[in-house]
Amino acid sequence: SYEIAFSLYLLSVVIHINMFYFCSFFNLSLFVIYLPFLFMVLAELNRAPFDFAEGESELVSGYNVEYSSVAFVLLFLGEYGALLFFSTLTSVMFFGFSFLAIYVMFSVLVFIRSSYPRFRYD
Repeated sequence: SYEIAFSLYLLSVVIHINMFYFCSFFNLSLFVIYLPFLFMVLAELNRAPFDFAEGESELVSGYNVEYSSVAFVLLFLGEYGALLFFSTLTSVMFFGFSFLAIYVMFSVLVFIRSSYPRFRYD
C-alpha cells in the first residue's frame, strides 16, 4: 500500500547516509529523517493508528477472525516476523547493527500499538 513512498524514502536515506563520512554518521539530521521513517514503518505494518484497513469492528481485529488453529498462528507469526524485519532494517540503517537497537525498536513498535485505542469509523 505504501511501497512506492517507502522505497523512495529508503533510497533517500541511503543517499543521505552515503553523503557523510562514517565519523559523522550519528548527527541530528539523521534523527529528523528517522521520525517520518518510523511513521512509514507503522503504516506499512498496518499498526495503530494506521490499522483502519483491518479494524472492521470494535471488538475483534478484523479479517483474522475467520482463521483458526494453524492458519491463525501462521498469520500472527507473519505479522510479528514483518515487525522483526522492519526493526532490524531500522537498526541497520539508523543505529548500526545492534541487537539492543533491534530490541528497542521492536519494543517501541509494540508500545505504540498498545498505547493507541482502536478507532471507529462513526
